[in-house]
Amino acid sequence: MKLEGLNKLQELEYLNMAVNSIGKIEGLKRCESLMKIDLTLNFIEIEDLQESCENLEWCPRFSELYLTGNPCTDWPHYRTYVIAKCLTLNRLDGVDIEKSERLEAKTLLPKLEAELEKVADASRAKKFHDAKEGVYDDEKYTRENRWKWYVEEKEKKEREEKTRADNSMFKEYNEQWN
Repeated sequence: MKLEGLNKLQELEYLNMAVNSIGKIEGLKRCESLMKIDLTLNFIEIEDLQESCENLEWCPRFSELYLTGNPCTDWPHYRTYVIAKCLTLNRLDGVDIEKSERLEAKTLLPKLEAELEKVADASRAKKFHDAKEGVYDDEKYTRENRWKWYVEEKEKKEREEKTRADNSMFKEYNEQWN
């Protein structure tokens, strides 16, 4: 699935495309007001991570991104790389970006870009080999597994919110009004 036609939505602030089949972040030029994108559980591969991050540069107000559950997040350095590439980003996958984390990411960017290129090339080579041999063994990113994971994560967040509310110093006040 492709993100298309969004460039006409200049006042779009939040785009939720979670649990779809998005393979790359693109088509966002002229989305000048876009601040938040949720791409949880999609198909953004490691070989598309660089281009996806570069396409976010067209969104000057962009500050929050969710990539949880995408194949690119299997790369151990994806968070650091995304922070280094997306200069306006303040929050990634629900976690605030600290100043020290941003500084470290900027320092590591040349090394990360070189590593990303190697990892992406290896991924492309493996896919080419597997296609040639008729092999497909990665069940992790099927629609069914992604949906199951999404439901589990949603339930986990609801439990965490309930626990936070139960432990809140405003618990009695909130109960009075509910």
